[in-house]
Amino acid sequence: MAFDWDFGDGVFPQRGFGLDRPSHTYADSGQYEVTLIVEDIDSPVAQPCVAQVTVTDIGPIVEGVFAFRANELREGDEVGFSSGTTRGGSAADPIAEYCWDYGDGSPEDCGAVLTSPRHRYTDSGDFEVCLRVRDEDPDDIVEGCINISVADVTPTVRIAGPAIAVEGDTVSFNALGLQAGGFGL
Repeated sequence: MAFDWDFGDGVFPQRGFGLDRPSHTYADSGQYEVTLIVEDIDSPVAQPCVAQVTVTDIGPIVEGVFAFRANELREGDEVGFSSGTTRGGSAADPIAEYCWDYGDGSPEDCGAVLTSPRHRYTDSGDFEVCLRVRDEDPDDIVEGCINISVADVTPTVRIAGPAIAVEGDTVSFNALGLQAGGFGL
């Protein structure tokens, strides 16, 4: 018997003997009509057999997003992030874009292979950092978020001046070892 398979997506139809259990991979989601015609040497006409197949879309999977040294961050520190085990939902639908929102009002950081970006927080506070990924289907966008805290850096100073003064005299003091708190202040 000869088998003639058409999987409905126009890709790799199969025809030959012994194809009673073929395999086929659908690259895109959708509704497909699978047609099988079986021919026998002594049968003049073969009737097609038709089946419907629904292939569902699987979106990307965002998981394992984290920040390096997240428990010891101070304003002005550069922070490294990782997309963790984030991946496409299937091998046929890889991630096309990674976008990071650092939660501090800075512009999003986007790129095709931006799996380990770095960012510097100029102020202290609690921030929600979100990774948004998109695969080749424009509607397949998935987001995962983590929370981080950035500690404040307080200013430090020492005062130098006389420990004793006489009433009516002008006394001068100096601020020594001044270090500003925060980043770039």
